[in-house]
Amino acid sequence: MKRFLISLLPFGFGFAHAKDTVDLGRLADSIAAVENAKTTHIGKAGERSRYQITRAVWTSQTSTSFLAHASSELQADLDLQRSVAYGHLLWLYGNLEHPTVYRLAAAWNGGFHAAQTGNFSRATADYAKRVRNIYNEQKDGE
Repeated sequence: MKRFLISLLPFGFGFAHAKDTVDLGRLADSIAAVENAKTTHIGKAGERSRYQITRAVWTSQTSTSFLAHASSELQADLDLQRSVAYGHLLWLYGNLEHPTVYRLAAAWNGGFHAAQTGNFSRATADYAKRVRNIYNEQKDGE
């Protein structure tokens, strides 16, 4: 499976500061490990797939049917679910200030605005820590 690395150099004050490099594919896998690993589980807000994707995120990334594909166990649909998750993580990465693994996971769970401002719940903070720990374990295991 291909790994996608994002590394951008924002420029300011005449010198470059490197953003943290985040492997979004590994981050998607880490999110799936924290969320219910069964695609058929439906979350309390109607989220579906092993990534617990909302309808709004799904429709922002693909024109395919949310109900038909987000809960499917077919390999093509599993690939589509991962693609939707990756696309949303890419959007979060490009729009969050200082997008670390922790902040991206917090945005996934608690929403973009909460992660941007740092004003998220303790449950979201715990979620982000779990995702970051799994991400780092995967990184160490390479």
